[in-house]
Amino acid sequence: MKVIGISASPKMEKSQTRRLVMGVLEGARQAGADVTLVDICSLEIKYCTACGTCYAKGECIHDDDFPVILEKMLDADGIVWGSPNYINSVTAQLKTLLTGWQTRSIASRLPGSTVVRSQLQAAQWQRRSRNI
Repeated sequence: MKVIGISASPKMEKSQTRRLVMGVLEGARQAGADVTLVDICSLEIKYCTACGTCYAKGECIHDDDFPVILEKMLDADGIVWGSPNYINSVTAQLKTLLTGWQTRSIASRLPGSTVVRSQLQAAQWQRRSRNI
C-alpha cells in the first residue's frame, strides 16, 4: 500500500501541520505502507485561469510542478491532506492544488483511493474592542 502525505503549511519544516501529517504517515508506515511526504509550498503550482484548454485538449497550459504531484497522487492508495486553518479554510497553496486537480479533470482518475483530511487550528481569533 502506498500513502502520500501532502503538507500545505507555508512554515514548511517548522510547521505543526507537517508534524501532524508526518505522524499519520508514521502510523501508516508502521502498518506496512510505503509513505511519501510532499510539501506543496516548496512546489510551483500555478493558478487556474479558466481557459478551458484542459477540457478541450486534456492538458494544461501551465508548465509547473503539478504533474509531479499528480503522478504521486495517482500512484497512491491513500492521500493525507494537512493544512493550517486560515480564515476557516485551508491555505492558498492547497486550494490551488485542489483547483488544479478539479480543473485538470483528474478527480475521476482516483477511484478507490482513501482520503484523510486533517486541519490544525492553533489559535482562535477574537475581535476585542476597548472604550477609551
